[in-house]
Amino acid sequence: MKKQLYLSLLLVITLLQACDEIKTSSPISNIFKEENKLDFTGFSDTLKAALANTSTIDSNKAPLSVNVALSQLYQENLYQPLWLSEDSGSVLLDSVYHDLCQLSSDGISTERYHLKVLQELILLFKQSQQPSISSLIKLDTTITHQYLKAARDLMFGLLIPRKADSLWFHANDSSWAIQSILPLLKSNQYPSLKIFRSELPYYKLLQHSLQHYAALDTNSSFLKLKEQLAADASAPDSLVQALIQLEAPWLTSISDTLNGVAAQVQSYQQYLGIKRTGKIDSTTFSFLIRSPSEVTKIIDANLERMRWLPQAFEQDYIVVNIPTMNFSMMRSSQEVMAMNVVVGKPSRQTPILNAMMSNVVINPPWGVPPTIAKNDVLPGLLRSGEAYLRKKGLDAYDHKGNKVSASTITASNYKRYMFRQPPGRSNALGYVKFNFPNKWDIYMHDTPHREDFDKFDRARSSGCVRLQRPQELAIYILDEKENKNFQQEKLDSLIRTRKTKYELLKDKIPVHIVYFTAWQDASGEHVRFARDFYKKDAKLMEMLSKY
Repeated sequence: MKKQLYLSLLLVITLLQACDEIKTSSPISNIFKEENKLDFTGFSDTLKAALANTSTIDSNKAPLSVNVALSQLYQENLYQPLWLSEDSGSVLLDSVYHDLCQLSSDGISTERYHLKVLQELILLFKQSQQPSISSLIKLDTTITHQYLKAARDLMFGLLIPRKADSLWFHANDSSWAIQSILPLLKSNQYPSLKIFRSELPYYKLLQHSLQHYAALDTNSSFLKLKEQLAADASAPDSLVQALIQLEAPWLTSISDTLNGVAAQVQSYQQYLGIKRTGKIDSTTFSFLIRSPSEVTKIIDANLERMRWLPQAFEQDYIVVNIPTMNFSMMRSSQEVMAMNVVVGKPSRQTPILNAMMSNVVINPPWGVPPTIAKNDVLPGLLRSGEAYLRKKGLDAYDHKGNKVSASTITASNYKRYMFRQPPGRSNALGYVKFNFPNKWDIYMHDTPHREDFDKFDRARSSGCVRLQRPQELAIYILDEKENKNFQQEKLDSLIRTRKTKYELLKDKIPVHIVYFTAWQDASGEHVRFARDFYKKDAKLMEMLSKY
C-alpha cells in the first residue's frame, strides 16, 4: 500500500512538473475564452505528455492498479478532462467529494482519500477567476485518482485477502469495468460509487449494523448505563434490560421456559453467538459493558471480508458460514433450506473457498485423507494394530489395491498404504456425500455423529462440512432442481443396497464457504455475531487500522 501511495504521489508530481514546464505556452489570460467558459486548449497535450511514461498494461492483470486504470481511462477519453467541462460549474466535483465522504458507512476511513486536500483543490477552483492548465490538470487527475482508489477498494477490498488470512481462497472474479463511467461523465452525469459496492444482501445488513453501533457510540444514555454496570456488576435487572433493549431492540424471546430478564439475556446471548444460559455469566457481562467502538471494528473487518467476495453471487447457490456454523441454500436469491453444520476444528480449519457442486454420492466409501492417516490412523495402528482397524471399520490397501494386514504398517512406511472405509451405517461420511471438486478435497457429507448438531461447539471435523439434514438436501437437489423424480423411498432403497451410486448434476450448484463473525440472523433482517474460534479477527483489525 505504501508503494501504491508513493506511485500516486509520484504521478501527481510528474503531472505538475510537466505542466509547469509548458504552461508558458498556454497563457493564463487565455484560459477563459468566454465568460464562465473554461478553455481546455493544451489540456490534452499536456496531460498526454505527463502520462507518456505511465504504462497502461498491468502486470498483475486483475484487478488493475489505480495508476494503470487512471492512464487507461484518460487514454480512452483522448486525454480530455473527466470531471470538468467547458461550463465552469462544479456539480461533478461536489458529487464525488460527497460520495467519498460517505465511505465511512462501508467501514473505510475517509482519511484514506485525502479529502482535505481534495476539498482545498475544489475550493481553489471555485474561487479562481482564471485557473491555469496545471491547476485544472491537478484537480481533474486528483479527483480521478481518489475516485478510482475508492472504486477499487469497494470492489476488491483494501487488503490482499491471503495476507490477512492464509486460508482465504475464495475468488473475487468481479469485473472492474472502469470504462463504464465514461458515457455518464461525457453527459455530465455523476457515476455514483455505489455501482462498485457489493450487491450481496449481507453487505447492506452489515452497513445498517455499523450505522446502529456508530449511533450508540454517541448515545450518552446508553454509554452511561454501560458505565454504571461496569462499576457495579450487581446492578438491578432493569439496567441490564435497558441496555439490551437499546443495543438490540428487535430481539424476541427464543425460550418456552424462561421469562423476564433471563429470557432477554438468552436472546442477547444468541445474538452475540455465545452460550445461551440465560444467566449473566462473566462472558455475557464482558459483552454487556464493551464499548460500541469495539463492535464497529468487528463490523468493519467483516465488511472488508465481504469486499473480498464477488460483487454478487449467482441466483442459486449454497453458502456455509464457518463461525455461525450454518448452511443456507438459496434459489432465486431466496433461502429454501437452512441447517446447522459441523466445521473444521481450530487445529484443522475449514478453508474459505468457492467451487461448483458436480455430483451427489449415495453410499460413499471413505478414503482416509493423508492428514487424518498421519494424525489419527497411524497412532491407532501403532497402539492397537488390527483391533483399531476393525473398530473404525477400515481396511488397509497397498498401491496396487491389495488388502494388507495392519502388522505390515509402521511409522516409516505408512505413506505407502491407503485406508478405506466401505459404505455402511458406521461410515464416516454417512449415507450421502456432496462433491464440489477443489484442491483441498473439502466436501459436505452426512455423519453417524448426529448428536453434534445440537451442541454449542460444532467445530469438530477434520476440515470437511458435516450436514444436519443431508438426505433432505439430496432429495431437494435431485428432485426439485434436477427433476429426477427422486423421493425419500428411492433414496432409502439405494441406501439399502450398500452400493455406491453417483448422481451427476446437470445444473451444477455454486458453493461458497465463507468466514464472517458478523452475519445475518435467521430472519435475514438483522446481523448476528459469532465466535471467532479460528482467531482471525484480531489480525485483520490490526491490518485495517493502518489504512
